[in-house]
Amino acid sequence: MNTRSSIQVKVRGRIRSLNMTGNLEMINNLRKFIDVLDAAGELTRVAKEVDPVLEISRLTDCESKKPQGGKALFFTHVHESRFPVATNLFGSPRRIRMALNVDELDDLGRRVQRYIDLHPPRSFKDILDLIPLVTDAVKFFPRSFRSKHPPSGSGLHPRRCRSG
Repeated sequence: MNTRSSIQVKVRGRIRSLNMTGNLEMINNLRKFIDVLDAAGELTRVAKEVDPVLEISRLTDCESKKPQGGKALFFTHVHESRFPVATNLFGSPRRIRMALNVDELDDLGRRVQRYIDLHPPRSFKDILDLIPLVTDAVKFFPRSFRSKHPPSGSGLHPRRCRSG
């Protein structure tokens, strides 16, 4: 898929342009990924109440056995639970590419290969050539927050978060 075609979709009330893999910007949280899947037609929302013990797994199993891995499922009403459940999010090559922000999975392998083939710099030019790799590498590490409260917009209530 070397050709890039984009579509306009509405995500949470805002018009966004998506490429063939589903996004132009980095997906940095699960909520955003679910919104992107929904906008790209890769998500089925299940509004009826479902049993978390056997029903969710049965429905997910049936969906994942469909051609191309079926669709991701988002269960909004889980019996005796305050939380929704998302399954089969990475059940197709297209959704994996969307999550990793690559057109082909081999693109990711090539990105990793650049770090494997890295040699110590021998000149000032070699050091300057490393700057883009270093800035990309910084994005790999998990971020930590000084506050004990979750980031705003995370959907979590501060009193429900316990720190160890």
